Amino acid sequence: MAEHLSSFQNMVNQLTTMEIVLDDEILALLLLSSLPDSWETLVVSLNNFAPNGNLTFNMVKDSLLNEEARKNGSIKVISYSQIEALVTDSRGRNMYKISKI
Repeated sequence: MAEHLSSFQNMVNQLTTMEIVLDDEILALLLLSSLPDSWETLVVSLNNFAPNGNLTFNMVKDSLLNEEARKNGSIKVISYSQIEALVTDSRGRNMYKISKI
């Protein structure tokens, strides 16, 4: 992904050199559209949950790098299915057990 982002940034720099400046949101959308199909889930998520419906280039870039790190195992994501919790209340006493964290 770092190589893809570098190539994309080089193209943006070339456009800027030719005095063609694109809006930040357009750059974000172009970057998303340049991704392979295997990134479709992230693309849809970013489009659906963008703050105020606006994407920024940095937001997309950071999300791509974070997703790549997650896919490569650099970031450990704990899902709710990995967490077991037992909470009971017995005669005014609270007992808590949390395991598999």
